[in-house]
Amino acid sequence: MIKSYLGTLGETYQRPRNVADSFVHTEQSVYQHPLIFMLMGAITVILLTSLFVNFQVDLSNLVPETENEQLQQLSEQIIVTDVRISTQFLPFILIILLVPMLSIAGMLFLRNYTEGFYTLLILNSYLVGSSIIPLLLLIPIWAFSGLPLTDPAMNTNIPGVIVGAAGIWVYKNYFKITDFLGWVRIISAFVTGYILFIFVKGLASSVTGYMIFALRRIAEVSGNGT
Repeated sequence: MIKSYLGTLGETYQRPRNVADSFVHTEQSVYQHPLIFMLMGAITVILLTSLFVNFQVDLSNLVPETENEQLQQLSEQIIVTDVRISTQFLPFILIILLVPMLSIAGMLFLRNYTEGFYTLLILNSYLVGSSIIPLLLLIPIWAFSGLPLTDPAMNTNIPGVIVGAAGIWVYKNYFKITDFLGWVRIISAFVTGYILFIFVKGLASSVTGYMIFALRRIAEVSGNGT
């Protein structure tokens, strides 16, 4: 399985059309299934980053004190959830949200150069899978930079640059870009998809943070009631 993963990873960076088109057009592709490919990378990165990086969030001075204690706790929980989703569990969020967002953006900018949404979905699955492993570069940055994980550079900007560099490289090799308009096309598709991803991720973080807070409150009330 590891050999298949490494082979698929290398081929995705060098000849992504072989990988994506093989899965789309053949019943038994010689390359790893895109879902397994993404999950193997995500689990590896999450385990290694969790081992070497402290993801505890310092909330001092981030949330102003208010008379409403529950509102303050809710605000803190949303911040913690957003940071964890954007750092420790970023690989899983990329799989869940970035793949469809890139595919939607691809329908706007790349639909004349692919066979449709399904092809874009498979291509972007391999793209996201290949962009997860480079996130290991964040380990020394998160661990030794001295900046808190609540800093946008730590949880949004630098991860975005790493994912973007890997993703645009895969697009460049898949579409065999040689002209200026081609670069404009693939960069527009990726940037639009990533902006959609950031927006949806922020919404998901808020909803998830609220749900965690609500479940904890229910558990506290139930415990006090008994």
